[in-house]
Amino acid sequence: MKKNKKFILSMGVIASVAIPTIVTTNLINNSNNKRNVGFLNKTSINNGINAYTSTTKTQLVAPNVKPELKDVVSTDMRSGFMTQTSDGSIYVGTFKDGLKKFVNGKLVDVDSTNVTGGFMTQTSDGSIYVGTKSNGLKKLVNGKLVNLDGTTDQAHETLSVENGFITQTSDGSIYVGTHEKGLKKLVNGKLEEVVKADVGWGFVTQTSDGSIYVGTLYRGLQKLVKGKLVDVDSTDLRSGFMTQTSDGSIYVGTYDKGLKKLVNGKLVDVDSTNVTGGFMTQTSDGSIYVGTYDKGLKKLVNGKLEDIDKTDVGAGFITQTSDGSIYVGAFKDGLKKLDFAKVAKVNETFVKNTYDNVEINVDPSKTIKEIVKEIKDLSSLEKYTNIKLPKLNYSTIGKIKVSIDSTNQGKLILEVEVKTQSGIVHTIKTNLSYFNQLKLVNNNSFNILIGNKKIVNQGTNSVSIIADELNKGT
Repeated sequence: MKKNKKFILSMGVIASVAIPTIVTTNLINNSNNKRNVGFLNKTSINNGINAYTSTTKTQLVAPNVKPELKDVVSTDMRSGFMTQTSDGSIYVGTFKDGLKKFVNGKLVDVDSTNVTGGFMTQTSDGSIYVGTKSNGLKKLVNGKLVNLDGTTDQAHETLSVENGFITQTSDGSIYVGTHEKGLKKLVNGKLEEVVKADVGWGFVTQTSDGSIYVGTLYRGLQKLVKGKLVDVDSTDLRSGFMTQTSDGSIYVGTYDKGLKKLVNGKLVDVDSTNVTGGFMTQTSDGSIYVGTYDKGLKKLVNGKLEDIDKTDVGAGFITQTSDGSIYVGAFKDGLKKLDFAKVAKVNETFVKNTYDNVEINVDPSKTIKEIVKEIKDLSSLEKYTNIKLPKLNYSTIGKIKVSIDSTNQGKLILEVEVKTQSGIVHTIKTNLSYFNQLKLVNNNSFNILIGNKKIVNQGTNSVSIIADELNKGT
């Protein structure tokens, strides 16, 4: 036999009905995009009961807390690189200490060859190529750098690829930028000339439409078409870069003209900050980081560069590894890591405050048990709370689970995962309420919907109301 669950609602005894408490959070002001402190609409009855009127769907925005750069290793990282290969190994190119391997937070020696201004690229066949300062293009084989033909004679290859690059395009072609010897193509283990243009301190980038762009030393931005370079824009691109982001935008770092965007074949201004010798990296959460010449690490937000950290990252890099960690090469300050612990704590508190004791919209045609089964993702949570997905900084909301609180009538237990891009995952617990205050009649009168029962009080100060089958269906 199903037991009827009964509750006594007395005026002034708010603990017995678990009336929702105030929700304080940050609201976005749509008129000027500023963040202001606000809360769900609240009205107080003289005898101590708080009631909440319906809210419109509002975008909630978390406090803008930035990640912090923390020290990892003090090795000089000028003109260095960090690359993770398919087997999970993480290699680091240093200023004067050769090629290293990053193991358990330490740099371990791999090869003493000078890789200043070099690079590392793994191609589709698994081969790992490394550019060196004065010993040409090398191949990493069994943990050692060897010449392209497999020999180990350091004088064997004198072609300089310092401040060069290696890029594999969608057709399998492997292009190599050299210092003063033009653009090369790696064919059957040998470098063949493509064009004589000086591409030192340049780049080759293939965009999603198949176009191949070349950043040159003195001829600006070029496009490789049938083995020939075609002029695109004359802006000086020494020590520049080109990066296409997930939305299809193509950004170009210039020599002294700031950050540009390639639009309809022309470079247009984005931000005037000097990004000479800089870089751009988009991480798994969509954040776009930019290294500048002397203004530290930035983040591209709404078309402008915002400060993250003032540490000098010129001629550095930013690399996200498979575990979500984000490492930064910081010029003379060594290898650093973006720490999201503070961000995680703030975002967890924000999510908790956003949903704590929020009343859900009770559908009279459904039992609480049926509603609980429906609230399993962000869209269903939005449907029942009228709160849009909160906008978090450097974090995302993961799994959602709602269950009935058997010890507290009128409450549901909400569990929400908050995940930072660096891999920190925390599950926070809070409460939802299914006591839905529909309408205030006057200071002492109100209508309440509990489950599918409508309770009406007309101002009697001492009244007991029995709501049978409060959790009908559970």
